[in-house]
Amino acid sequence: MVIPNLAADEYFSKLALPHISIYTQKMRHSDATIQALEHAITLPIKATDWRVDPASDSPTAQEAANLVESNLFGGMTITFNDFLREALLALFYGFVVFEKVF
Repeated sequence: MVIPNLAADEYFSKLALPHISIYTQKMRHSDATIQALEHAITLPIKATDWRVDPASDSPTAQEAANLVESNLFGGMTITFNDFLREALLALFYGFVVFEKVF
């Protein structure tokens, strides 16, 4: 089985790995149209009032929701807003890698 070279198949070679991250970052920081598009997509998501709702009215579901909410919004090594900002970069770079830290 032959796996094609994805970089060779890309019409615009700057959008193939490993160049895509450098080229995308240059576009995001220097092109006003790209910046406006990024803000139009990400600002409504960032401005959302995030919360964790329990699955039911049972005390166990309420306790689980409280645990998840406290860990998600206060128990991480970075703030939820910073996590969300970095996660939204996947829209432009195609992926984002996170490390699980306990």
